[in-house]
Amino acid sequence: MTRATTSGGLLCVSEQPCKTRIARATNPTGLTQPLLVVAGSEAGSLWHSQELYAKAPGPKELFMVKGATHMDLYIGERVTEAMGEISPFFKRNLLSKA
Repeated sequence: MTRATTSGGLLCVSEQPCKTRIARATNPTGLTQPLLVVAGSEAGSLWHSQELYAKAPGPKELFMVKGATHMDLYIGERVTEAMGEISPFFKRNLLSKA
């Protein structure tokens, strides 16, 4: 059943509750947990990482591996550099919340 409701000046015509649609408007990523985005500064897909980071609510961090391409982050020394950020991120954002 489709229904029309208003909430905060927003007209919702949907089976989905208006509350969910408003949440998507203010948080288009749908993310509710801390986010770590790791990207190479020379990656062709860098704009995806930057867009995700810009749209996501906090807490969030963007770690850029200088001079790395997307594929550099799968094998070799660049992976080690990126991995060095993951454990501290978890400690800062997840362990303190438990």
